[in-house]
Amino acid sequence: MKNDKYIYLSEPKFKTLKFIKLYIEKHNFSPTFAEISKKFLWSRARSGKIVSELYDLGFISKGISSHRKIEMNTEQMGSVANLNMNKSYPKIESRAWV
Repeated sequence: MKNDKYIYLSEPKFKTLKFIKLYIEKHNFSPTFAEISKKFLWSRARSGKIVSELYDLGFISKGISSHRKIEMNTEQMGSVANLNMNKSYPKIESRAWV
């Protein structure tokens, strides 16, 4: 039986999340799916899927821009330092670590 109260942060999701955070800190805007794809040598579709999963899990937000629509608020940016790959975390509604 699947545990719906926890999420699993896989290595690709973790590395993508860290890349997005560092990119935003360096450039003051988010990377595109193409830039994420180039960084990890993935297809744009895979980058889009991983970003979509990070959004569904509450690690990132969506902005209104069609080109650079990934956003991270202060709380989301700060939470990345407390994360590790290949580990389970409570879902957003019960997260104590954010």
